[in-house]
Amino acid sequence: MTEKEAGKNLQLVGETVPDPAQEGHRKRLVKRIVRFPLPEPYEDFSVQAWVNYPASLLNSAKTEDERIAALRQIVLEHDLVDFEGEPYPPADTKEFWINVPQDVGAFIMVGIQQQQGRLDPKTAAR
Repeated sequence: MTEKEAGKNLQLVGETVPDPAQEGHRKRLVKRIVRFPLPEPYEDFSVQAWVNYPASLLNSAKTEDERIAALRQIVLEHDLVDFEGEPYPPADTKEFWINVPQDVGAFIMVGIQQQQGRLDPKTAAR
């Protein structure tokens, strides 16, 4: 998949944007939540994730339980099903991270890293 093709599949799902009309409004970063497809052989599945999470969220995780707790905050949704066609538990559960195949977990993290470097498709053409 080329960069241009990948950009077509990118979907900015949500942003936390401050209301400038609010009293005491200050500038703040947008929380980027993006849905993106997984690569082959899992291209039929997608993940929704918080892609501009603080580095400290994962960097401070020392144990497996701490890493899973961080991932539960970063990966918000998925449409993955297991080998029998049954949906995996929600991404914000420990059960998901214990049961999802290791390569799928790695593809999810690589996908998040790829999305971190992309511009919002709504503003990239400006």
